[in-house]
Amino acid sequence: MLALQPIQTDTRFSFAFAKGKSDVLVLACSGVATRRSEMPPFEFVNAATGGGKHSVLFVSDRTRSWLNAPGLQEEITGQMEKLVARLSPSVVVAMGNSMGGFMALNISRVMPVDVTIAFTPQYSVDPRIVPEENRWKFFREKIAEYIVQRVEDLPVDRGRYYVFHGGEWNEYIHWSRFPVQENLRHYIFPSEDHNLARSLKKKGLLGPVINACIEGRPRVLRELTRNAGGEWRNKKAIQRCRQFHRYEETGEMI
Repeated sequence: MLALQPIQTDTRFSFAFAKGKSDVLVLACSGVATRRSEMPPFEFVNAATGGGKHSVLFVSDRTRSWLNAPGLQEEITGQMEKLVARLSPSVVVAMGNSMGGFMALNISRVMPVDVTIAFTPQYSVDPRIVPEENRWKFFREKIAEYIVQRVEDLPVDRGRYYVFHGGEWNEYIHWSRFPVQENLRHYIFPSEDHNLARSLKKKGLLGPVINACIEGRPRVLRELTRNAGGEWRNKKAIQRCRQFHRYEETGEMI
C-alpha cells in the first residue's frame, strides 16, 4: 500500500505527498470526479508513482475551479518549489486527466516542468471561449473570475508536452483549438470519448503510456498509442472522428 503524507493547506484544496526512490518528481492533478459534495479523490496514484518508484505531489480542488480558485495556483507552485529544493529531482513531471490535465498544462507555464502529460484536457471552460461546451455547468457557474482562461502560451523552448484526446464531438471542441508546436505531441483516439484514460487503464496501457512519456521514448509511445487506436492529430484524424461519431466540424481546422 502506497503511503500518502497529507499536507496541511487551504481547506478548499487537498494535498498529499508520496516519497519515491527515483530522481523523478511528479505533480498529479485530480479531475472533477462525480460526487459534488466531496473532495475529488487523488488520481493516477499507481501510474504517477510508477508503481511506487517516483515521488508525487497529489493535488485535488474541491471547488473544481480549473485553477481559478484564488490562491490555488500559488499554493501548487509553492509546494512544488519546496519539494524541488528538498529532493533536487532531475525530472519534474506535471500530469492530470480532464480538469487535472488543464491544470498540469497551465502549471507548466509558470514553473519549470520537464514533461507534461494531459489526458482529455479542456482547452477552456470559459463560456465566452467555448460556447459549445455544456458540461460541468454546476461548477463553471461558480467561477467568479476566469484568471486562467485557456491553454495557451505553452513554452516552446523547454519541456515536452504529451496530450491525448478522444474523438467525439465534445472532445473535438477542445482538441481542435489546441496549439500546434514542435515540443507538443498530440494524439487523437477517434473511437474514444472523454473517458480515454479509463479505457487505456482497462487495456493495461495507461502506465506504459505514462512511462514512455516520462522516459522520452517516442517510438514506444507511438506503438502504444497505435495499439490503442490512437493517431497523430491531423486532418486524417478529423475524418476518422467524423466517421465514428457523425458530427460536422465547424470553424477553422487544425
